[in-house]
Amino acid sequence: MALRRILKRAGIEDFRLHDARHTFASYQAMAGLQPRALQELLGHKDARMTMRYSHLANAYLRAAVDQVVIGVEKAEKSA
Repeated sequence: MALRRILKRAGIEDFRLHDARHTFASYQAMAGLQPRALQELLGHKDARMTMRYSHLANAYLRAAVDQVVIGVEKAEKSA
């Protein structure tokens, strides 16, 4: 099988084609694709399955936390 040869040449072990679905879902979720669109692309009937497929990277989550705004500065209120 061609995929096995490619993986061996690349030094990738313990890879299943199914892993690519998880990678696709994760990258698309972190790129901002709407959850409903991702659900359709993956062919899931239930949004909970889509959530299981999409894994958010720690760096992505840290960046999201950094964007959280708590309260509003006085100068920003009047603007």
